[in-house]
Amino acid sequence: MTWTTTADPDAFEAAAGAFLRARPVAHTMLLSVAATVRATGADAYGDHPPRYGWWRETAEVGAAYLWTPPRPVLLSAMPERAASALADTLTEEAHHVPGVGGDLAAVDAFAATWLRHHGGTARTGERNRLHRLGTLRPPRP
Repeated sequence: MTWTTTADPDAFEAAAGAFLRARPVAHTMLLSVAATVRATGADAYGDHPPRYGWWRETAEVGAAYLWTPPRPVLLSAMPERAASALADTLTEEAHHVPGVGGDLAAVDAFAATWLRHHGGTARTGERNRLHRLGTLRPPRP
């Protein structure tokens, strides 16, 4: 059970790309942001290069994150123990995380561990939903 972190988008793609593409709807934010960075460069979202990571409990990648400072860290769905371990890892790497977004259980586990290390309080800034179009029906005349 370990996180691998990098600033290399190619290493992230090689390690976590298949994991993310296996559930493209659930990972739409991570896939979209990663594609934008690859297409427009490391400064697409700010002056600091993005950070990437993936978590393995077995040989398979089981979670991923993408962070484009100064924006919040984006989490895939992940076990709570992985989210907690990511907060530990980013603390050890001396990163200042302004926020976190993603799967609610993962966000809560990350925040709880982050607050144990750094103190303070956490608040919900916004909640997002992804909607799916079922059947498209043309309007009546």
